This record gives sequence, C-alpha cells and structure tokens, in this order.
Amino acid sequence: MKPIPRRASTSLQPAFLVAPVVKPVDAADGLAEQSIWLPKGSWLEQATGKRFTGPMSVERPYAIDQVPVFVRPGAIVPEQPAMLHTGQKPVDPLVLEVYPLEDKQRSSYELYEDSGVSEDYARNVGTARTGITAQQAGDTLTVAKAPVKGSYAGMVGRRALELRLPADWPPASVSVNGTPLKQLPTRPARSAGASMATA
Repeated sequence: MKPIPRRASTSLQPAFLVAPVVKPVDAADGLAEQSIWLPKGSWLEQATGKRFTGPMSVERPYAIDQVPVFVRPGAIVPEQPAMLHTGQKPVDPLVLEVYPLEDKQRSSYELYEDSGVSEDYARNVGTARTGITAQQAGDTLTVAKAPVKGSYAGMVGRRALELRLPADWPPASVSVNGTPLKQLPTRPARSAGASMATA
C-alpha cells in the first residue's frame, strides 16, 4: 500500500486528519475510490466511529460531497453555537466534544479566547485560557474544566457547558461535582452514536 501525496490530506493540530476527495467519481455509482494514509497511532473515523491503528492505508469509496475525517482518541474539541459572524452573541453554551478514550488514557486541551476585535492578543493581554482534561478509567469518563485564567472585554461571566460524546455510547449517568444531571435526548449529529448533556 502506498501513501497518498501529502497535498491530498491535511493534519489539523495533532488530533485530526482531513482527506478531501480529490479523485473523479465513477459514472456508474457516483463514488470515488479514495486511499487515505493514517500515520502511526490510533484513529477514529469521525463519520462512523470505526477504529484504525496506523500506520496504514484506508481504502474505500466516498461520495464527492463526503469529507473523510479521522480523529485521535481522546481529542477534546471546543465548539460554539451557530453564528453569522464572530461576536454576534456570547459563546453560551460552550460545547465540548470529547472523542472516546482508551482505558487509562488522559487527554488535555487549553481553550484560548479573546474579544476577536482588538490586537491585545499580540501583547498577551485581553486573553483568557481554560484548561480542559478528559480521563477514562474503566467505564468512567471524567471531564474537568479548570477555572478561567485571564479576561477580555465582553467576556461572559458564567455560561452553560454542553458535553458531546461523538462515536460513543450514551452514558448511564452524568454528574457535576457529585450532583446527577438530567441527560438530554440524543439528537442528530455529524458523528455516529453521539450523546450529550448540559450543565
């Protein structure tokens, strides 16, 4: 198996590998046969939740409108509600997607935020950073959000946190600081088997 040229796939941070379909589709079935080289380590196919161990080549047909995305187990991905432009409304809730971890695996992410309208970030002022960790121990997943360090103009004082677990089974229970939460019904998501809760 031969790796695809580097220009046909893009690594976004160390957690994602994106491989847009770059070959013509077959006239009969409308699919393009794509070969995607996965570097060493564990990977999850975002659309299906299927696990792969690289280095290896994944070969399969894709529709021209599909974008193959592979994610490292334990990736923590912050998101925000849909907006027409940056700053249209506060980022509330803060959405955290946490991809399934291996047993005893720990992952971390530092969320960076600023006002989006000034150049204070260049002087490292007017910024906020929040540490986020996820740890798997048997059947228990613990996600922790550290206190925010720093501040910026227009920063939200308090906000809800929405936790999404794409490509994973819905949790049996969810609690915050020992207090059980009500789980929201699963709603359609980009990833197979996504479940979520809010705090």
